[in-house]
Amino acid sequence: GSSTPKKEERASEHVGQISGDGSGGKTRASMKFAVVLEDVITLPASSETPPRARINFLFHAADGSGRVFVNDMTGRVYVIKGGHLLPEPFLDMAIARKGKFTSTNLFEQGLNTFAFHPDFATHDRPGSGKFYTFSTETPRSGVADFPSPDPARGVAHHDVVHRDAVGAQAR
Repeated sequence: GSSTPKKEERASEHVGQISGDGSGGKTRASMKFAVVLEDVITLPASSETPPRARINFLFHAADGSGRVFVNDMTGRVYVIKGGHLLPEPFLDMAIARKGKFTSTNLFEQGLNTFAFHPDFATHDRPGSGKFYTFSTETPRSGVADFPSPDPARGVAHHDVVHRDAVGAQAR
């Protein structure tokens, strides 16, 4: 029978070269390092066919909560805390953008990424609770700030940067 290798056995070792010493001079030093990949959590499937989920970005809010946020390009931002997926998503673009958001299985459509304002967790600052998304929306969602260079071909979707604010209970 086969057995699952230990972390140390699964690690891939690589010898790399480092150039530069910060002073503008050129130096070369070899180093040996290992990369270990480990499954931490499984997110809900958002499709019945592969790919089952279109995970695109994983990041923290820098708010000291220990939470990690991950987006599925189909529009949900999930929260992982203490190694567990919280039952409710942090954001669902289909609800938040009320029919304007679009996500298909095309390569770049959907919720591409998100970012937290640097002052997200600072209650007395203008950036408190501010959260940004970069996603696609339907052509009828509004007038584009930068029109298509070829309007005769029509517009399939708009790329949109959107700012949301969340209440203290979500922070």
